[in-house]
Amino acid sequence: MYSEEVLWQCTTCGACEHQCPVGIEHLPILIGARRGLVSNGDAPDYLGAMYNNLERRSSIWGLGYDQRAKFVASSDLETFDPAKHDVLVWLGCAGSFDADFQKSLRSLFGILRAREVKFGVLSKERCTGDPAKRTGNEYLYQELANGNIEDFKATGVKKILTSCPHCVKTIGDDYKKVGYKVEIVHSSVFVEALLRDLPRSATSGSASLSGERDKVTFHDPCYLGRYQGTVDEPRALLTQCGADISEPERNRENPYCCGASRSLPWMYDRMFTVPARALLISTYDLGHQPFGLASPAAWLGREGMEVLCVDLAKEKLAEQAILAADLVAFHLPMHTATRLAAPVIQKVRALSPTVRICAYGLYAPLNEAWLGSLGVDDVFGGEFEPALAAVARQVLGLDVRPAHGGRGAETPVPARLLPKLQFLVPDRSTLPPLHQYATLQLGTGQRRVAGYTEASRGCRHLCRHCPVVPVYQGQFRVVQPDVVLADIAAQVAAGAEHITFGDPDFFNGPTHAMRLVEALHEAYPALSYDVTIKVEHLLRHRDLLPRLRDTGCVFVTSAVESIDDRVLALLEKGHTRADFLEAVALCRAASFTLVPTFVTFHPWMTLTDYCELVDTIAALDLVDHVAPIQLAIRLLIPAGSRLLEVEDVKRVAGVFDGTTLSYRWVHPDPRVDALHHDVSEIVGRRLTSNRREAFAAISLLAHDRAGLPGPHHVDFTARGFVPHFDEPWYCCAEPNPEQLLLV
Repeated sequence: MYSEEVLWQCTTCGACEHQCPVGIEHLPILIGARRGLVSNGDAPDYLGAMYNNLERRSSIWGLGYDQRAKFVASSDLETFDPAKHDVLVWLGCAGSFDADFQKSLRSLFGILRAREVKFGVLSKERCTGDPAKRTGNEYLYQELANGNIEDFKATGVKKILTSCPHCVKTIGDDYKKVGYKVEIVHSSVFVEALLRDLPRSATSGSASLSGERDKVTFHDPCYLGRYQGTVDEPRALLTQCGADISEPERNRENPYCCGASRSLPWMYDRMFTVPARALLISTYDLGHQPFGLASPAAWLGREGMEVLCVDLAKEKLAEQAILAADLVAFHLPMHTATRLAAPVIQKVRALSPTVRICAYGLYAPLNEAWLGSLGVDDVFGGEFEPALAAVARQVLGLDVRPAHGGRGAETPVPARLLPKLQFLVPDRSTLPPLHQYATLQLGTGQRRVAGYTEASRGCRHLCRHCPVVPVYQGQFRVVQPDVVLADIAAQVAAGAEHITFGDPDFFNGPTHAMRLVEALHEAYPALSYDVTIKVEHLLRHRDLLPRLRDTGCVFVTSAVESIDDRVLALLEKGHTRADFLEAVALCRAASFTLVPTFVTFHPWMTLTDYCELVDTIAALDLVDHVAPIQLAIRLLIPAGSRLLEVEDVKRVAGVFDGTTLSYRWVHPDPRVDALHHDVSEIVGRRLTSNRREAFAAISLLAHDRAGLPGPHHVDFTARGFVPHFDEPWYCCAEPNPEQLLLV
């Protein structure tokens, strides 16, 4: 009498029948009982996921033909043609999708080519049906088997070679029972025959065995040794390659079962007991602990994945983490992060040719074609968490619907309504601790550990140079207050003494913003924070500035960009020079620190304009407010930028440069480009000096190049300390990877 638990624990290894002294055939009885349970809908839940994968995608993993096709292409395999090929190599589910199994297959392909074996593969494969048959789903097995038999007949296959013992039994024995007979050979048998007559010196090196007689223990697969009696050929092959075989206690036709086919051939434990692994990678995020990893980590964890976040700005990426991953996703929130990601993406694809790779964030859809050329499978732009979760469900075999990705490579992303999400509290558990990130400098040696969160995404405005616009196109989405506050609470518990709100514009939703910071101040009165707000919003909501100050805001970053009204109009910034001057006065009157950022080098700037900018910064006593590298920022024109609507930009932009991922432009006046080069050098040489010393050197250089009198009236002596991060913050502009060496 079998209990139901015993029915599903059986691995169908055949040991009971092999050892039974009276020849009782246990397996037909056991599998028949399973068929009864399956037909009544009483199979275990985990089998439902497998059956769903087999029905929809014809593989136990539920991965599509495109994943198999990548392995076929990367291995340079030909589609089987009976006029050209003598042998059909059957990859099987593991050979089609498992990176570890594919390593041995690549070695097999090398041997076949070296021995001039003419072989090919099918353009598409479906599972043999073995997992369905052993678990009692006879109908599904028959459906898969009949489909394969039709393919074999249509292709004219005479001989099949496979490395899968289960496939050998199913195609060779079970298909014969439904009227189809074909020669099928296990790779160990085939290769042993190929190499049998070669001298050992010709094969020992190719086997990667060192020394004269390396010890090797060979474990006989149940479906090869016990079912097929194939025990001598693998040993002869190992001996031919220079191995000294050490036999385990149970061997040949009577091995211990490895347990891998417990009601589910091929890695049941890995698929349904150990969670699939997701690897989330950030290359650069302005010195902050990446929210863009922590947020999707929570979503993927909810789907049942084991998530590892790696911030390459703070830690190294271990090869083992890549090899263990079933899904790898890169966060690309900015141009710099995207360029830095290129070699890492290539490394991941080289180490794991079939792993699912995604790219997400503002710069992912803008560079989709380029990312695809590196090996990225899926690209997502704004509100990316549900799309990544959909990919996770596909990897887990729970969903076959395509995840909705971004579009466009060197053209704007088509406008579409982005979803309004119910966010999850970010999971920061596998990220480096906060104290390893940029800290807030307060002067006299004081510093605060800083956290980072987002209260909103997107922006209502359409500034021409802003990278948010091509993806969000005027759309604005809030993060629920309870999620934001819970995220901050977790960071405070981890040591945060200051929080940066990374919203493109904190006052896109001023009511939402003020409710948040007032609740935050009530919960943590000593906690400080900083935000980014447009000049026009500082003026429109001037009555809120004292409330920001009183709730702990130590400074506001604002993307001023230029003090030239013509340039501001071209950029569609929504403010004027006079507005900027008024904002400075308002913030100063409210005892509020304003940190302006600039795009100092652009096609419309002259040497005189540059001098006017630095003179204005000095006259407004903002020298300590401006990081020196801000005076070296050059206008970036990425794919999809609205700047390409401007005729003046079109005339200087040239063609898209796939190396820099931007439209490279040259200033009509070569003296301006020369000044940019020299200012960048000054910034690099004066990293350790105070801001006023660097500013003085830049100002003197600019006035000299413009032929204007030096700014002798300006006092460059450092005065009151302005709070700032030890890694500069950028708004709507950023340094390129070369300029990053300066910071």
